[in-house]
Amino acid sequence: MSRVIIKAGLLTLFCAALLSGTYATTKSRIADNRSAWEERVLRDLVKTVSESGVQLEKSGNGYRVEVDGQQLARIDQVTTNQGYNGNISMWVASDTGGSILGVRVTSHKETPGIGDFIDTTVSPWIYQFDASHIAENTYELKKDGGDFDGMTGATITSRAVTHAIGDHLQLYNDGESTQ
Repeated sequence: MSRVIIKAGLLTLFCAALLSGTYATTKSRIADNRSAWEERVLRDLVKTVSESGVQLEKSGNGYRVEVDGQQLARIDQVTTNQGYNGNISMWVASDTGGSILGVRVTSHKETPGIGDFIDTTVSPWIYQFDASHIAENTYELKKDGGDFDGMTGATITSRAVTHAIGDHLQLYNDGESTQ
């Protein structure tokens, strides 16, 4: 019996060492890939500002978007804990006039096949916020008297994203943003 325990222990140690080694050798590559993905998403959000010469400058909880030294937009990281399965994090890009340039969800744990429609690889739902403006829109779902479509069967997720965008823009327009 003790031989079986020793073999199991050695196998466990070998697997742990193998996992640790794999993590150590891939950690920097994963970080580089994450940074490259984030850069693509950020640039995609502000492509309507300018096709070239866009500089992204880290500022507070997001980025200042500048062209030729002039700030034309900002991108803020916004997180809500009101999702069906917890936190939903997203980038919200807005121009200096308060219009939304775009919104992209960066992480969530919503139910696959039901609440994951907020991901652009699953559904175009999130694009409805592009070019919206806080002064012209009520950041509520249509079923709640607002301007935005929800997703059938995923009202909690739809409402969480919509409210997070509206709350963020309201803070931004009231001058209470951290940037």
